[in-house]
Amino acid sequence: MDKKIEQIAMFIELDAANTEMELDNMANDEYRTLVDQMVAEEKRKINSIYIKMERSIIKNNVLIEATLKNSSRLSVSRLKHEIMEDVFERTKTHVIEDVKRTKNYRDIVKKLALQALTKLLAPKVLIRVMNSDYAMVKGMVEELSKDYKALSKNSVNIRVDGKYFLPASEIGGVVIYATTGEMKVVNTLKYRLSLIHERMIPFVRYYVFGPNPIRYFFD
Repeated sequence: MDKKIEQIAMFIELDAANTEMELDNMANDEYRTLVDQMVAEEKRKINSIYIKMERSIIKNNVLIEATLKNSSRLSVSRLKHEIMEDVFERTKTHVIEDVKRTKNYRDIVKKLALQALTKLLAPKVLIRVMNSDYAMVKGMVEELSKDYKALSKNSVNIRVDGKYFLPASEIGGVVIYATTGEMKVVNTLKYRLSLIHERMIPFVRYYVFGPNPIRYFFD
């Protein structure tokens, strides 16, 4: 009887030990699984953070590069504009010097006045000029009237303004007002130079800076 009890006790102890081992193994497996899941989750979080940081760095680098390129492009464009303005400013200076030296200045002003008259086509006009040109233009009124009539077949009453004058910055030429209305025609040398300036910008830029690889026409 005692032996049977001992055998039963040994069986119970062995079964308990096996059960404990199984439970330990199950616990270890669950622990490892849980640890693996936690590690995988942390890796996923770290990878997500890294990817976001990498994208942010790339985006910032692109923005910085674009900003630097735009800044460089603007600087070059500003420098080119300054050079172009300097070219035309020197051209204007040469024109002023040539106008002062030329013997044909009277003919130039007369042609400018006649062009303005034929463009305005008004029966009564007021011509405004620089103070230094007043006497000269005053003396050509009769010639202008005759030439205008020959061109337009119309008569014109011309008066030269002796009260208000054009500034010296206009270089020369005329501004003609229709006395019957508010219309006027500007035909000063400064104005004509500005027209040439606008028209010649693409060509001057080409000869000063060379061809633009993305420009296919000059209009």
